[in-house]
Amino acid sequence: MDKRKSVRCNKEFSVSYKVHQGGDFTETVCLVKDCSLEGMKLSTTQWLNPKAVLEFIITKPLGKDQITVLGKVIDCERDKEKGLYSSRVSFIQLDEKTKDKLADTLEEIRWYKKKNF
Repeated sequence: MDKRKSVRCNKEFSVSYKVHQGGDFTETVCLVKDCSLEGMKLSTTQWLNPKAVLEFIITKPLGKDQITVLGKVIDCERDKEKGLYSSRVSFIQLDEKTKDKLADTLEEIRWYKKKNF
């Protein structure tokens, strides 16, 4: 992990998400480009409404465990080359227990990605 303000995983991985507030679509999957304890940058096939609250389900490698976190969409821009949307999300309502679990999950994802699992 980078030595920054919070634990960071800059390896790509997938997460499931659904709109918690401010939208109308059901659960889908997206590709996370960068994730920390504060938020993440992700690519989706759908435009995400800025200020929408999303519920993310992050699964540990090998499907051992899951963590659910809420995030608020900061912005969403279309990547015309890839035909996808790039969004930044800020995590909200994270208590210390959830932050610890998220940190462990990000470290494990990073380790497995480094080992090419």
